[in-house]
Amino acid sequence: MTRASDLARLLSGGTISTADNTDQLTLTSTDADANQGPVLDLYRNSSSPADSDLLGEISFRGRNDNSQDVDYGHISGKIIDASDGTEDGMLDISTIKSGAKVSRVKITDDGTVLNEDSADIDFRVESNGNTHMLFVDGGNDKIGIGISNPASYDDGGDRLVVGDTSGRSGITIVTGTSNDGSINFADGTSGAASYSGYVNYHHNTNEMKLATNGNARLVIDSTGCVTMPSQPAFLAVSRSMSNIGSGTTLDFGTEIFDQNSDYNASNFTFTAPVTGRYFMSLRGYIKDVDNNATYYQVSLRTSNRDHNWLIDPYELFSNDNSYFPFSVSALVDLDAADTAFALFSTAGGTQQVDLDAGSYFGGALIC
Repeated sequence: MTRASDLARLLSGGTISTADNTDQLTLTSTDADANQGPVLDLYRNSSSPADSDLLGEISFRGRNDNSQDVDYGHISGKIIDASDGTEDGMLDISTIKSGAKVSRVKITDDGTVLNEDSADIDFRVESNGNTHMLFVDGGNDKIGIGISNPASYDDGGDRLVVGDTSGRSGITIVTGTSNDGSINFADGTSGAASYSGYVNYHHNTNEMKLATNGNARLVIDSTGCVTMPSQPAFLAVSRSMSNIGSGTTLDFGTEIFDQNSDYNASNFTFTAPVTGRYFMSLRGYIKDVDNNATYYQVSLRTSNRDHNWLIDPYELFSNDNSYFPFSVSALVDLDAADTAFALFSTAGGTQQVDLDAGSYFGGALIC
C-alpha cells in the first residue's frame, strides 16, 4: 500500500491492513513545546447529545479456534449526564472471560469499580517482596493482606486475614497524642449498635478499655491497674436489730456500694446475675448474749448451701456477755438468679440478742 491509499482508506472509514508486524498507524508530533502531542481524539459530534450516549470504543479483536472474530479486550466511553455544567462521564475497561464480556475497571461519576459484573476474578497488588501484598479472593469473598489464601483460615475470622507464615505480623492503629483509637464490633449503624463491642486505647490518659453491649467492662489504666466497672460487687451495713428471733434474716439495709445493682436493700438479699464463683463475707457483732442459750448461729445462706458461724454461749461464758464477734467468709458457687443472705438462728435461753449496727455483708464475682 502507498501513503496516499492509506490516507484514502482512513478518510472513507476503511481498514488499514498489513501482512507483517509493522505498525499499521503511527501518530507523530514534531512540536517542540511542552504541551500535548500527538493527540488521538475520539469525537462524538452529535447534534442531539443525551444521557447514556456511547462516545467511542476501542476493541482488541482476534479470532478463536473456530475462525470466529472475538473482542478479547474493550475500552468504551459513555455520557452519564449531558446537562450543561453538571456533565458526568464513564470509562469502562472489559475483557472476555469464559466466552463472556466482563467489566474489569469502570470509572464513573461517583466512583471507580473493579469487577462490576461480580465475576470470579481475583484482585492482587504485588509489592517488591510479596506477590499478594493486597489480595481480594473474588471467588470466596475474602481479603488477604500479605497472604494468598485468606479463605483457608477459620470462617469466623477469614473475611480479612493479615500476615504471612514466615515471620512476624501485626496491625498498628495510629492516632494523635490526645486522641483514641478503637476496634469496634457492630450490628447496626446508629447509636450503641455501631459500637456494641469495642477495644479502645486513649493516648491522652494511656488507658485501654474492653467493652460489651456498648459499655466499658474492663479498664486498664496507665499504671497497669485493672478495674471492671460492671463486675458484680456489693457491700452493705447492718441497721440495729433488737431481741432477734430464730430464723430472722439480718437487716443489712444500708448500701455502701452496689456495683451492677444486684443487691436488694429492701429484703437484704443478693441475687447472682450470672453463673459463677462468688466470694461472700459476713462480719460484725451480736450483743446482749445470753449464756443460757443453747447456741447462736449466723449463716450465709445461698440457694445451694449454708455457710455457718456457731457458738455455744453456755460453754463460753459463765454470765451474759455484752457482745461477741461473728465472721463468715466463703467462696460460693451460684447459678444465675441464685440468692444469698444472712440468717440468724438460736435455741434456748431468752430472746434478747441484738445485732450491732456496725456489721457488714458483702460479696463479689470472682470467676
